[in-house]
Amino acid sequence: MDVNEARIKSEMILENINSEWKKDSPIDESNISGEALSIPKLQSKYIDFLTRLKLALVKTERDFNKMKNIKSKYYRGEMGKEELDKYGWNQYQGNKPLKTELETFLKSDDDLNDYGDIMKIQQATIDVLEKILKEINNRNFHCRVAVDWNKFINGG
Repeated sequence: MDVNEARIKSEMILENINSEWKKDSPIDESNISGEALSIPKLQSKYIDFLTRLKLALVKTERDFNKMKNIKSKYYRGEMGKEELDKYGWNQYQGNKPLKTELETFLKSDDDLNDYGDIMKIQQATIDVLEKILKEINNRNFHCRVAVDWNKFINGG
């Protein structure tokens, strides 16, 4: 999968998780016991999402680091024709950057920035999932408050 496909997939995953949460987040006040019983199922669902995303982020970070090493070789002019052909690149024609300049070259490299964008999307998705799980963990409290409120209203 190329970097653009990976970015699109990461964005779609975030959209899908937000869509799932919109369906799962409402609490049916007429079925509080059912809502309370559904908490473990929701936790399992979103923990699974979170685990998969954390593993995907690890892979993306690994791919980023590999590409960073490859790009470092590229900018230093250390790549052979076979390796350049593998990536569809021409030999870098600029001056070989000093060690202090190399980091600036890498920070402005489009391929590396694409990986950085994917990592940011994945981290944002992880953050959303952690907030969703926190809200699911608070669901017991919300159900309890609803039960107490119904008792109060009904004079119980």
